Amino acid sequence: MAILRDGEMGEPEVSLSPLTYHWQHQVTIELFVADPEASVRDARMDGLLAELAALIEADRTLAGVLEYAEIGPPKFDELAPDGSTGIKACLLPVVLHYSSAGPLS
Repeated sequence: MAILRDGEMGEPEVSLSPLTYHWQHQVTIELFVADPEASVRDARMDGLLAELAALIEADRTLAGVLEYAEIGPPKFDELAPDGSTGIKACLLPVVLHYSSAGPLS
């Protein structure tokens, strides 16, 4: 399972001629894999991370929507809710660099 969290936009840098807002918007992609065996969970998570990284690195502008997409270091956690098998979770930060003509555009 993968979930994209919108994250924080922060304050933009502004250039005045022409007026342009430069954003560094950090989003988080949450990834979850489940399997009773830790080695299988690890392999599935590694596969998901490799596939996601390959997709972003193949087109860091996301078809021209962004100036650049930058992947940060993953943070891992092992979860075992009551009555379930092991779940491996990963938070993957991604910084989206883009510019706009206005603060709401």
